[in-house]
Amino acid sequence: MSRRIFLSFLIFLVYGSFFGAELEYNVSVSPEVVALGEGAEISVEVNKKVRDVIPPKGTEFDIQYAGISQQSYVSIVNGKVTSRQSIVYRYICIPKKTGLLTIPAFKIIDENGKSFESNPLKLKVEKRQKIRQRTTDPFEKLEELLIEKRKIPIIMLKFRPYKQKVYQNEPLVVDLILISDRKEAFDYTYQEISPLRTDKAIFYDISSSIEKSIPISSGGYYEKVVKRYVFYPTEKGVLGIAPPGIVAITPYGQIQLKSENLGVEVLPLGSGEGVNYVGELSIKSEISTNSVLLGDTIKLKLILEGNGNLKIFSNIFAKLNIDGIFISQEKMNLEFEKFLNNRPYFKEEIVFSIIPQRAGSFVIPPVEISYFDKNIVKRKITLPSFTINVNAKDTLQISREKFVFKKIDLNRKFRFILLNPFVIFYIALMFTLPLLGFIYNNFQLRLKTDEKFRKKFFARKKLSRYLIEAENHLKKENYKEFYISLQKGLFYYLCDKLDIPLSTDFKQVIEKLAEKNVEETALKKIKEIYTQCQFAYSGKIIKENDGQLLAETKNLIENLKI
Repeated sequence: MSRRIFLSFLIFLVYGSFFGAELEYNVSVSPEVVALGEGAEISVEVNKKVRDVIPPKGTEFDIQYAGISQQSYVSIVNGKVTSRQSIVYRYICIPKKTGLLTIPAFKIIDENGKSFESNPLKLKVEKRQKIRQRTTDPFEKLEELLIEKRKIPIIMLKFRPYKQKVYQNEPLVVDLILISDRKEAFDYTYQEISPLRTDKAIFYDISSSIEKSIPISSGGYYEKVVKRYVFYPTEKGVLGIAPPGIVAITPYGQIQLKSENLGVEVLPLGSGEGVNYVGELSIKSEISTNSVLLGDTIKLKLILEGNGNLKIFSNIFAKLNIDGIFISQEKMNLEFEKFLNNRPYFKEEIVFSIIPQRAGSFVIPPVEISYFDKNIVKRKITLPSFTINVNAKDTLQISREKFVFKKIDLNRKFRFILLNPFVIFYIALMFTLPLLGFIYNNFQLRLKTDEKFRKKFFARKKLSRYLIEAENHLKKENYKEFYISLQKGLFYYLCDKLDIPLSTDFKQVIEKLAEKNVEETALKKIKEIYTQCQFAYSGKIIKENDGQLLAETKNLIENLKI
């Protein structure tokens, strides 16, 4: 019994000192002398949990987040218990030039929002051949044999774009690279807990194009491409990309990996029918038949191949207005084909249904498609014309009937015309169309001039799209996709309403909501919904209350006052 009391007292002392003490911190760099191209580890050790650690930025070095670990020390001397527990935030500093570098202060923010700054660090960078080998300790090898050393590996993620500037809809390939100081790290299990985020581009995961290979050694570290994406920016300006959240399952515990957000400059391009396509392009067309009976349907198939945004051509016959036939898109199938010469290639099949509305001969005129090639030179492709002959199914039989002349009641006919619902609808339409036009023009004017109204309108529109998408996934029992759509809808809506970039961390979104004096109960509910969506994304799906969660999200947003 006394042993149990002693252990409880010991645990109380350890955790009491960890959570109740004043913030203490120590920032150190090791080694203090490195070769150009190699990295030095910077440890930020704190005695309790903090809100954030912000590393400095500079042109002479690059600092990458390398993980977090926890250390505990307990000693008993002459019956006196001494305990110490700390959290270590690890970073890798990779110098870009030789000489004595000064690394500015790290900023540490505690749980109460109080800010602390460390002392600057000194790092000497020399050429590789000038670095002296360390003196070998004669007992070091013996210690390695007798004592098992378990050093937590450094694991980092980094975005590598193939270009720094692109045009609208020009393909941008981005690799996500895993970097570690130990080769064994590439055999760990990695779990994606949150998706990649961007809202100014269409993007596809083309990780299937990554060839199997061993990690490459570079400057004392190993690196390997683990994810590959292709982006098609839709708006000019800066394209911001927030990396996916990934957790490494290691023998030393779970390590959450981070990567800096990526920003790529997007240049504007001309507008017009198909002119916003950038890249290689080939189009083939084929028609099922050119002679049918009235009531039958003709299939027109387009086969498009290229490395640009093929979705631009999904409604290629929209402007055709041919009297007597109706053209509608039936289905579309887009597939990734190959990755060749650092370019992704896709194949898209679009099937259109041509429905004749009367007998006769019809001509589908040639369609001219303008686009830009990979060198931003304007090109044209002309689809051939098609002639379709439509025959009536049966010859009309004229029945022999006697013509009987009847006296026409003009008053009755006039009353019939006035009371005809089509006539009433036509008259009502003549009066309502100008009113609707006036309302629409005012709406468009406000959308262009009132920035607050515009952001609110598009935030609602985007939210509605994701909620409908989530509801459809729920009906099909696609639970993982349901939670992803719900998470995206909530996150994008809040970012648009608060006018903050999509690369913002969700923790900062909550802080912004608190600044807007949003009720504590609403903030708590938003956190619960977002956390449940993240758990579901990582595989912990709760199917029992998904419908209730969707209803709660809709109700929460309806009553949220920002």
